Amino acid sequence: MFTMATPLRSNSTTTKGPTHMGGVSAKGYNVNMAWSGKMMGDPEYLAAFHHLLLPIASEFNPELVLVSCGLDAAKDDPLGRYHVSPVGYAHMTHLLRGLAGGKMVVAHEGGYNLKSISESMAAIVSVLLGDPLPCLPDKMVPNDDAVDCIRAVVSAQIPYWKSLRIFGSVGAKEMQYFDNSPDFEEPESHDQTQESRDRSGDVGGASGGNEDIGDSLLSNLREMAIGETMMFAVTPKSDCEHLTTLSPKPLPPDIASHRCEECNEEREPWVCLQCHHVYCGRYVNGHMLGHSGGSAHPLAISLADISVWCFLCDSYIHHPSLTPAKSSVHLSKFGEHPSSGQQH
Repeated sequence: MFTMATPLRSNSTTTKGPTHMGGVSAKGYNVNMAWSGKMMGDPEYLAAFHHLLLPIASEFNPELVLVSCGLDAAKDDPLGRYHVSPVGYAHMTHLLRGLAGGKMVVAHEGGYNLKSISESMAAIVSVLLGDPLPCLPDKMVPNDDAVDCIRAVVSAQIPYWKSLRIFGSVGAKEMQYFDNSPDFEEPESHDQTQESRDRSGDVGGASGGNEDIGDSLLSNLREMAIGETMMFAVTPKSDCEHLTTLSPKPLPPDIASHRCEECNEEREPWVCLQCHHVYCGRYVNGHMLGHSGGSAHPLAISLADISVWCFLCDSYIHHPSLTPAKSSVHLSKFGEHPSSGQQH
C-alpha cells in the first residue's frame, strides 16, 4: 500500500512535513505534499502532480487508486482559502485515471462552501464519466513557495524512488525550510538501508550528495511555464495524416484483458490500430515502440487510459474516426459504452 497526501499547510500541530514518510520498514511509501507560505491554486497543485506525485505513483504501479477527495482547497472555501478551480480538480482526476488501468474510487469527504463543492464535484464526476477535459490557461506559473515545498518533498523521497533521480541527490539542508519538527531526520541518500537500495538503487550518481535540487526543479518549472506551450496539459492533435492506416475490423470484445504478446506483461498494454496486436508501452519493456518501428504501423490505443498515440507524429491524437476503437476498449473495460461526451 502507498499513500499520498496534500494537506493545506505544514505548520499546524497535526500535519507532518516531508520527512513523514512511513515507518522504518515502509520508508517512502507515504508521500506528504503539505504546503507552506502563499495560498495555492491550480498551477501549484498541478506542478506537484507532474513533478512529484505522478512519477512516484507510476513507479509504484498501483492496482487500485482510492481518492479521499477533500475540497477544502477549492476556490472560495472559507477555511482552506486556497484557489483550486473545478477545472484544476478535473485535470487532477484525469491524471489519476492513467493509474491502475483506470480503476479508481473517489470518496468526497470535505469542503465548506456548497457552491465550490458542487462545481468541483461536478467537474470530477464529469471526468470519471469520460467527458472531455475543460481547458486550462495557456501559461501557469507556480509560486516560489510551492516550488520550495515540492523541492523539500522530492529531497525527502529521492532515496526511495528511481523516477526522482532526474533531480539529483541532496543533503539535509533542503528539508529545513519545510520541517523543523523534533522527528526530523536526514534522508538516507548516502547510507541507504538494503531495502531502499533494492527498491530504488544507487541514487547518488556522479553529481555528489549536496547538489541543490531547487536549481533543477525551479529551472524545469519555469522553462515549461514561460514557453509558448501549455504547461500542465497534454494537447492532442485534432487530425493526423496517418488515420488512413486504421483497420476497418473491430477490436476483439475481450481486448481489455489482453497482455503484451512479447513478454506477457499486463502493465501499460497498447493495441496496434492497424493489425490489433498487443504490446507493452515504452516505460515497461517498449515492445509496442519496437513493433511500430519494425512494421511502420503508426497508431496505437492504450488499454489503460484509452488514449491514442501516433508514433510518426510523436503525439496523442483525438479525432472522430477513433471513436469506434475507443468505444470498443471502453465497453471491454467497463461493460458499458462511454458517455456521449467522449464520442467527440
